[in-house]
Amino acid sequence: MRIIISLMICLLGSYYLTTLTLWFGHWFSHRASSPFRAYHVLGHHVLYPDSAHALSEAFRYASGRHDSLYALVPWLLLQQIGLFVLLPGWLFLISLLGAVTVLSMTTYCHLQFHVSKSPLERFGWFRRARRIHEAHHDNDVNFMVADHFWDRVFGTYASIQSPSP
Repeated sequence: MRIIISLMICLLGSYYLTTLTLWFGHWFSHRASSPFRAYHVLGHHVLYPDSAHALSEAFRYASGRHDSLYALVPWLLLQQIGLFVLLPGWLFLISLLGAVTVLSMTTYCHLQFHVSKSPLERFGWFRRARRIHEAHHDNDVNFMVADHFWDRVFGTYASIQSPSP
């Protein structure tokens, strides 16, 4: 029972730590003084500058120096190095698996936000999440892709307005 509780705490902790790391890396890359601004804002946000231009037939990541993923990699590496030092080997592997799962799901969801014909469009939660993400391309808000827990904690969350009847 103790192992199961440790496993659950590790996975939950990994989830919140990874989403915090993603939130921070994304938020930081939007700061004017950030050395990662060129990778994210001058890459991804140039391709998708606002909500009116957030969709394309195929998701187009920037390439090379302007790939927005580079803005997150240093923070994710620091997170994993810290966990490697602090956790026993088996808990680190579980945490790493949790982090890879969160990253995979977040990356897939973000990709779907930018393609015009997503297979997820049939779900109401997805259409709402896409509109929340579009607000990010209009303003410096909503730095997480799906779970906006950290946006709410740090005051960077902006809800979407319901359409007027």
